[in-house]
Amino acid sequence: MLLDVQFKADWASIRLRKQNLIDKGVAKENKGRIQHGYKVNGKVLYNEPGVTPKMDQPRTGPWVIKQVYTNGTVSIQRGAISDRVNIRLISPSFE
Repeated sequence: MLLDVQFKADWASIRLRKQNLIDKGVAKENKGRIQHGYKVNGKVLYNEPGVTPKMDQPRTGPWVIKQVYTNGTVSIQRGAISDRVNIRLISPSFE
């Protein structure tokens, strides 16, 4: 049966509930993450994107950091190439 009744959604509470779920998920994801502050002239390993063959190295380097940016990226010197990469694609090298 169809009734001619208007439905009123409380969009503010729906938005607040979704934001709370997002914040919980982010907190859960970040709980196991180890913080590392990257510095200029520090050495990092670059994680090669994509699928690597079975016996290949998944990381290359160590490469030198040339500049650290505030948006989660760094510039690394890879041979003759200077590359700006996200910090999720690098890991610290302890050599």
